[in-house]
Amino acid sequence: AGHCYGYGETVSQGGSIIGTVSMSREGPNSDAAAIRINAGASDASYYLYGSSLGIRNRFDQPESTNNDEVIGQQVCKSGKITGVTCGPLVERNMRITNENGKTIDRMRFAAYVSDDGDSGSPVYVVNMNLPYRNRLAGVHSGVIDSSSNPNYVGLKTYSHASWVKSDIGLDTILIS
Repeated sequence: AGHCYGYGETVSQGGSIIGTVSMSREGPNSDAAAIRINAGASDASYYLYGSSLGIRNRFDQPESTNNDEVIGQQVCKSGKITGVTCGPLVERNMRITNENGKTIDRMRFAAYVSDDGDSGSPVYVVNMNLPYRNRLAGVHSGVIDSSSNPNYVGLKTYSHASWVKSDIGLDTILIS
């Protein structure tokens, strides 16, 4: 997530440095960062960590488009702290003000479990028409507090993949 890292900061995965932040954004429509992966960074992958729900442990479908998820659909997050948790999508295209005072539009609200340290985790949808095929939905950002959206306190927020790509200027997010 963009609120976690600034330009040029190093990023680790699996205990090893995998690269540096090449771009970080907190708005206008996402909270995300792009990581330039170091050559030979064997820990950098499209695999999910902490998958204990019987869900296949990798992304093997293209990222979702802006209209793919519907209200009530289950979305899952694979976090560093809380592992894999799932819950329904509650709202789309909502405005938040994050802990850094940045206003971000088009955020999604969902009812999965997360904690501090899960920011930047992938949020994904399990395609039930093609069992065990995970499709990236976005990037976990944080939790709604009373000052940001009092009617949604406690729900989690994520930036949709299409807005991450737009804000950061990427053609694609995942490499297969």
